[in-house]
Amino acid sequence: MHDHYSKNGVGLSITGIHALELFTLPVGYTRRWVNDFLSDPSPPRARELRQAFEIPHLAWSESRPTVREQGMRLSKSHGLKTYAGPWGTRLAHPVEALVAAAPYLSQWRLTACLDALMSGALQIPEFTPQPAMTKEEISAAVSHLPARNPAVIAVKRALSNAAEPVWSPMETLVRRMVVTQGFPEPILNHPVMIEGELAYPDLSWPELRVGLEYNGEIHLLDRRTYGTEMNRIRTFQDHGWDLNILVLDDLEDPALRWKWMQWLAEKLNRRSQRAS
Repeated sequence: MHDHYSKNGVGLSITGIHALELFTLPVGYTRRWVNDFLSDPSPPRARELRQAFEIPHLAWSESRPTVREQGMRLSKSHGLKTYAGPWGTRLAHPVEALVAAAPYLSQWRLTACLDALMSGALQIPEFTPQPAMTKEEISAAVSHLPARNPAVIAVKRALSNAAEPVWSPMETLVRRMVVTQGFPEPILNHPVMIEGELAYPDLSWPELRVGLEYNGEIHLLDRRTYGTEMNRIRTFQDHGWDLNILVLDDLEDPALRWKWMQWLAEKLNRRSQRAS
């Protein structure tokens, strides 16, 4: 398709889900319990997400091209900066691509994409990483898009919940879960000097030495990663930290979820009283 449109002088860019994937942003599915727990509405086209992964979504900026191929989506670009992509393609601006994908993605996923966009370089295949974007730069980009468009409104809402530095979409989810339940906003990946080395708890309340860690599949499958993580946790505990390690079941299972949230409430309350 790229070769066809290049020969015909049509400047199309990849947008939507596929552009976000090429920017290595964490697009994906959301289980129902997540939206229910966070009181987020299901995105209007959530059931079409699988199809969106399979259908190319391209954006045009000047005159709408004549489409010969079937099985693709075309939408009009609003003129934001594009990026050079692999195979000689152009990628739509990540904010414009996020708006194009917003009808398929939950608020958690939109927020996780924005967190990632602000927290690390854009890792475009075959290219030098591009600098992370600031919240102000993202907000400025959003301001160039139609303000009443429901997808733009959804991205604005997600931006109001975005934070940095975040190193995984599950950190975004845990942060949103605790804030939704009325806990104080945690500090993300706060640098803590322990025995001459810096350590970074995923979510923490550093003044109280309380933190939460989310351990994903890599900690289970990789023996060395697991060992390193366990040693790091013991070191935190030896230096007076209360650190709770969460896995997926702790988030999904209501009974387990209640248990660690009760733990967090007790630790924050007890340590706050001691500080007073």
